[in-house]
Amino acid sequence: MHRSREWLFERIRQAHREQGLSGRELAVRFKVSRNTVRKALESPVPPRRKAPPPRKSVLEPVKGFIDAMLREDLDAPAKQKHTIPRIMERLAAEHDFELARSTGLGLRVQAAPADPRGGSGGPAASRWHGAAGEEAG
Repeated sequence: MHRSREWLFERIRQAHREQGLSGRELAVRFKVSRNTVRKALESPVPPRRKAPPPRKSVLEPVKGFIDAMLREDLDAPAKQKHTIPRIMERLAAEHDFELARSTGLGLRVQAAPADPRGGSGGPAASRWHGAAGEEAG
C-alpha cells in the first residue's frame, strides 16, 4: 500500500504527541531518516519537491542553422522546401551532427520561426507544423 507523505507526516506527529517517542525511535518505527522525522515535527505539511533544472537541448549547437534553413524555405517553391529527413542529412553532412537522427528535430521544426516579414508564418509554418508526423513514421 502506497502512503502519501501527508499521511506519513501525520502519523509521525501523532506518535510523537501520544507516545512521546524520540526522533530516532520514530525514524526506526516509520523506516524514514531522522531528517524526515525532524521535518514532520517542524511542519504538518511536507515540503514541496524541488523541480529538476531544465535540461539543455541537444539541438542547441545547431538551432541557428535550422532556423536559417526554415527562414529560407519561406520564399522557396514548395518542391524545394526542406523536409525533416533532409534537415537531418544536412546537419550530419555540414555540421557533423550525428545526434540529428535521434533528437526531437520534428519538435524544433514544428516550432518554426514566424514569418520575418511580420506575418504569422503563413503556409510555410502550417506545412512545418504538419511535418512533425514524418519523424514518427
